[in-house]
This record gives sequence, structure tokens and C-alpha cells, in this order.
Amino acid sequence: MEDTSRPRDLTVHYFPDDDEDMASPTPVDLSSPSDMATGPQPDWDKLTAYLDALYDANQSLLRAHPATSDIWTASDNMAAARAYEYLPKPNLMRRDAILSTLKSYKICGCDAVSEHDATTNHHHDPLVIKGAQIPTTPQRDCTRTPRKVSGPASFCDSGGSRCPSATIVHEDHAAWLGDPCNFGICNAGSISGWDESGPGRGLAQTMAIQILNRRNRGLSTNELWQNLALKWDGRGLFDARADQDRRYSVQALALFKIVARVLGKPVPSGLDEKLIAAQGANGGIRTHYALDGSFTLDQQGTAETTSYVVLAFRKPVADF
Repeated sequence: MEDTSRPRDLTVHYFPDDDEDMASPTPVDLSSPSDMATGPQPDWDKLTAYLDALYDANQSLLRAHPATSDIWTASDNMAAARAYEYLPKPNLMRRDAILSTLKSYKICGCDAVSEHDATTNHHHDPLVIKGAQIPTTPQRDCTRTPRKVSGPASFCDSGGSRCPSATIVHEDHAAWLGDPCNFGICNAGSISGWDESGPGRGLAQTMAIQILNRRNRGLSTNELWQNLALKWDGRGLFDARADQDRRYSVQALALFKIVARVLGKPVPSGLDEKLIAAQGANGGIRTHYALDGSFTLDQQGTAETTSYVVLAFRKPVADF
């Protein structure tokens, strides 16, 4: 059965602008940029078919995985929009439909940025928004209901605004105050120990995101990169999450590959092969694998993990 325990609630685990003109999308170069490695890659046709099967045409968003009707705006659909942009056969109409929908969902109670839209979540932004900067102290997530407004230019109190179905969820990494769709305050606080060095310690995914963030801020990334690189044990990234859950994260591998490419560092031997092995028979990318390195865990994959792998292989360094 599908493992649907998504690593969302960081209190359960002890630790984790786009202003494009929708009418005139930026042309995409279909050739392989020089910073993309050649060699074995996932089956892109099967992967694309998997993403397409998750797409809900009524919502113009992707479901989280094949066994659910739940839809996560960010990070799932923001990453999926970019995945459709960078696939070997891009689908820019699908990208633009997702982005337009995300801009029509507002996070009314965010204390960091008033009424930002659902393209932003203050954590994964450096992956999907060129040059994005997030707080250097990572925050745990708040998952709540975004407010549906009549269009991207509308506000939370505009006419026609409403609270959508409970199956539409947004993940943010800032305090979320009470608003028309959510009662009370969500302030999960900061993550501690995320940058600890050594195997079985720290959080590899958060480290990778913060490396991209520090790069965008003009800060040194050397120490964080060394700490992250030491998590690779030849089979996966063995951090505190892997030690606690007793399984490796495929998302962590994808983020490691992204950071290595952005910093011009070599990708460890065997890492690409693990990302390729993570692709299931249905074309989706499975989220976890066993500590012995085998993909024995029965999973259907997720939109988020699948999109991250597209970005890891296909997004040009110049677009980070």
C-alpha cells in the first residue's frame, strides 16, 4: 500500500513571484543546457503520464498522489508547475494554468508577507523561484486552508472570495494568524539542530534549501555544503530523519543533486542511479527506500517527489 505519511508535521517528527505574464509565457529552450549531466535518466514519458494522471482539470491543480483527492498548493503544485516547464517535452499551458490557479489562492493570515499567494511558502521557494530568499532560520510548517479569490489580482476581502474545500491545503513556513478560513494562530516555531554535522544528525533537505538561500543572499555555503556532503553514505543521505524513520528520502537525493549542480560540485557515484531506481512502474517517483538501499517499500509516488526529480535533472543552474 502507498505510504501516505507525508513528512509535513514537523512537530510530530522531532525536527522539517512569480510575476510571469500568463498571456506571454517565457519561451523555453528545448535543448539540454550545458550544465545538465548526460547519461541515464528517468523515463520521462512515463513520468509525464504520471503527473498528467494526477491533474484535476476542475481545480487546475495536481492531487498529492494517486490514492487521494487531497491537493497541496505549495510545495506540490508550485514544484509541479516548474516540472512541466522543464520536462524534455514542456507543457507550458499546463504550467500556466497551475500558476494562475495558485495566484488565485491567498494566504490571508501570514505574518511575514500580508496576503501573499499560494506560489510562496517561505521554505521551498529557492527551488522554484529564481533568486528567492527565505529566512536563514528555518521555520516548521503550518498547514492550513488558503482563501480562494476571484482572480490573481483580487484580495482576501474581495467580492466572491470564499473558503475552498478542506481538500485544498497550503503549507507555509511562517506564523499563520487567524483569517477568514482559519481559526486561531499557527506558529510552529523554528527548527533546531537542522545544520548539525555527522551521519544521523541534522536535516539534509533543510540544509540543501538553506544552501540555495545563502547563495541567493551572497553568503558563504562552504560549511553547510560540507555538512550535507558527509550525509551521503554510498546508499543515501543518512541524516536525523533517515535515522529516525529508518528509511532514506528520495527528495533529499533530488535536493542534493540540485545543490551540487548549482555549486559546481561533483554528484557522488551512485546517486543518479538511486534517483532513477526510485521511479515506479506507474512512472511516478517513490518517496522513500530501505536503509539497505533497496526499493522494497511499496509506494505509488507523489507529485512533490516526482516534480523534485524533474528539477534535479532538468532545471538549468541559471534558473535557480
